[in-house]
Amino acid sequence: MSNNEKDLQKIIEWAIKNEVHDSRLPRDIDALAALKDLTIGANVRSVPKEIGSLLNLKSLEIIGQGIRKLPDSIGNLTNLTSLKITNTNIATLPKSIENLTNLTKLDIRANFKLTTIPETIGNLQNLAFLEIGNTCVDTLPDSIGNLLNLNDLKIWGNRLTYLPESIGNLNKLTNLSIRSEKVTQLPESIGNLQNLTNLEISYNSKLTTIPETIGNLRNLTSLEISRNYEVTTIPETIGNLANLTNLFIGNDEKTQIPDSVGHLANLKKLIIWGDRFTKIPDSISNLTNLTELAVRAFVLPDWVSNFTNLTTLSAYEVKLPESIVNLKNLTTLDVGGDFDELPEIITKLANLTSLTIYSQNLSQLPESFDKLINLTDLTITCEKLSQLPKSIGSLTNLAKLKISSKELTCIPESIGNISSLQELNVEECDSLEKLPTELKNLKTLESLKIPYKLESVSDDYDEESDD
Repeated sequence: MSNNEKDLQKIIEWAIKNEVHDSRLPRDIDALAALKDLTIGANVRSVPKEIGSLLNLKSLEIIGQGIRKLPDSIGNLTNLTSLKITNTNIATLPKSIENLTNLTKLDIRANFKLTTIPETIGNLQNLAFLEIGNTCVDTLPDSIGNLLNLNDLKIWGNRLTYLPESIGNLNKLTNLSIRSEKVTQLPESIGNLQNLTNLEISYNSKLTTIPETIGNLRNLTSLEISRNYEVTTIPETIGNLANLTNLFIGNDEKTQIPDSVGHLANLKKLIIWGDRFTKIPDSISNLTNLTELAVRAFVLPDWVSNFTNLTTLSAYEVKLPESIVNLKNLTTLDVGGDFDELPEIITKLANLTSLTIYSQNLSQLPESFDKLINLTDLTITCEKLSQLPKSIGSLTNLAKLKISSKELTCIPESIGNISSLQELNVEECDSLEKLPTELKNLKTLESLKIPYKLESVSDDYDEESDD
């Protein structure tokens, strides 16, 4: 028996001892030698040092808090293309990881005792995806800038206070996500990432500024700057991002949104979601190509009517202006807040096909609800909603209806007129006392979800429908 065969036999003995299923790790030496994918699961307390004899492995996943150390022999797995190390108690990565030059994906998450990333990571020249999240790592090595084939970099939940300037060398990077609550500054070199299309800068609670160089990212199509609560200013250079189609700004009242946002002529989706921004620039009214708009906690100006291509509007704690009736292409509306009356203007949006309403204080809907004749999907989440209007039966195109309320006691008989209804969900209406017999008229109904206490009533309804 060769040395390699002896090592394979020891792996089999390890697998038997640790009750690793033979579907994951075969007990036949030849099959083991040919193994391409291996997951070492959560019930295992160690990784065998002989793992380096699995020379045909392409993918290796190591999971489990019992694992405290990785053997240097991992560096022998030179055919590996994917390595995932999650939820372990390792403190370091083996230096031999530098030998895994065929690696294209490295995923290091939820290793809460991991404190360092070795400088040798820069030798992984074929790496295309790198994720480092939920660790105690406080510094990234400068050699990360040597990963010239990297397309996707995700850094989150670590103890980093800064990112190395060498990140600006990652010319092939298309996706970059930075979410690290201790980061205080971002490198100016971020502006060198000319192939970047998606950038997320979120949950960096110590970050105070966004680099001006962000305006150099001319290929950027999606940008999220959110929950960086010490950031007071977003640079005017954001207006240079001519290819931007999606923008999410979600900070708080400290943050000033620059006028230059109005220069983003190709923007399709805009989210402004914060705790009462002090000012929304009027220049946003120039974004006439918008198809999706989500806003929270401010008065929506009349110029929203400029968005004639808008199909989707989400508005939470927002006063809707009368001018929204001019949004003839608006088909999807989500509204939420503490209002006790549904704004009448909503019932004038005749082209709506989907409507979601959330309010803790709303107790009833207006009878004029019947004007929304094109609705196909209606979701109502209102704890105090005590009754539905009889006119709901006029919504004959409705296919999905979901209602959540603690005070709704009955459903109007007119619901039996909604001949196209396919899904009815009143499962979270615990005060509901009965179901109307007119439900039997709903021949297209495919799904009915009701409170547990009414299930016997549902059975009676099913029997009646069968007749």
